[in-house]
Amino acid sequence: MLLKGYSEFEWEIRDSRCGDRILLLGGRAVYSTYNPIEQTEILAHRLIAGAREEKCDHIIIIGLGLGYLPKSLYNSGYKRIIVWDPFPIMQQSFPVCSGEW
Repeated sequence: MLLKGYSEFEWEIRDSRCGDRILLLGGRAVYSTYNPIEQTEILAHRLIAGAREEKCDHIIIIGLGLGYLPKSLYNSGYKRIIVWDPFPIMQQSFPVCSGEW
C-alpha cells in the first residue's frame, strides 16, 4: 500500500521476510528487510554502549519510523530517549507507536 503523507512524501509499509513490518520512505527501506526488530536491537545495544562511553545523558532520535528503535532502547533499560519526528502525522498510522512502552 503506497501512501502520501506530509508534503507529499511517499511512504509504504510492507512485511519483512520474517513477517515484521518495515517502512519504506521514497522506495527505500528504513529497516532491515530480513529481520528489522533483531537488527534494531543490535543497533540499540551499540547506541547505549556509545552513549555510556561518551557519557551522554540522552539519546536523540530524529524520525520515529515504526518505533522499533526507541522501543528497543527502552526495553534494554535506557530510559533517556528523545524522539523528534518531522512528520508527526505519520505516527498515527503505525501500530507500533501505541505509547504503551
